Amino acid sequence: IFNLIGEGILAKNRKKKDSKNSQPLRSPYLFWERLFPLLGELYGGRIPGDYEYLLELFATPGELVRLSGEGNPVSAKSDKSFRADRVFEEFLSQLDSEQMLKLVPDTAAQSRDMLNFAAAVKMGKKEDEIWRRITGYANMNRELAGAICKRFPEVRALEIMGGNGLVSNLLSECGMRTLCTDIAPGRKNDYISMRTATFCDILPLDAVSAVKRFGKNCDLLVCSWPPQGENRVLQAFKEFAKLRKDAKMLYFGELRGGFNADDEFFDSAQIVDELDGINKLHIPHIGSKDVIRLLKLKS
Repeated sequence: IFNLIGEGILAKNRKKKDSKNSQPLRSPYLFWERLFPLLGELYGGRIPGDYEYLLELFATPGELVRLSGEGNPVSAKSDKSFRADRVFEEFLSQLDSEQMLKLVPDTAAQSRDMLNFAAAVKMGKKEDEIWRRITGYANMNRELAGAICKRFPEVRALEIMGGNGLVSNLLSECGMRTLCTDIAPGRKNDYISMRTATFCDILPLDAVSAVKRFGKNCDLLVCSWPPQGENRVLQAFKEFAKLRKDAKMLYFGELRGGFNADDEFFDSAQIVDELDGINKLHIPHIGSKDVIRLLKLKS
């Protein structure tokens, strides 16, 4: 029943014509089509009213018109009573890690599609809020993870400040041996959005303790989006350099003057490789200049 509803919405929207050029409207975003089966898993044919409206809103963002309680037509753009971000957040909170992984983009093109979808729906205060909640601050997709694994074959990686473990999970999917650590795995806070799912086994260790305990048996340190002003990422890197002469860090985030780490970290770190090919598959957050770089400590 649920699939028939979805097919009906798709068929209806594909038949619509653009009034200016009489061309068919574009098909729904790929992200919408990835989202739809999960709604079916959760609700079958019994869709809560808000979600049924959300389906149509997602199919043609900004174009839906429905009747208000008084029977007057109300457009999605002006309907203040319907909060797509509220409904979407409620929906995501019900997904387990396996279901959440189904929404993670397979390719960079799908990442861009998700960003375009977020911009069209205007979900929340920031256009990339949906994207960030699903792909993490590292903005991961499986194509990106595959490129990283190809660049670093036969590597044993230790991830510090791993959050919900999505980076380690996707890297391990591609064959990299990873060990993920975080000072408080599973804790939800303002910095790590939507920690409703944990994507791999995460050891409860702060960054320095993790390196002291496991760094000797690892080839690469991985860190994504260390909090602004955070000094332990540098301390952990220094501990890693004590254990390995060729100590390197795969870093995700903004560089000096951005939202990550502190000036001392960027004074001490040196870019070894700008990873141009990898960065072609990485889409920065809106309004930021986050990149992926291979770093080492200066002599």
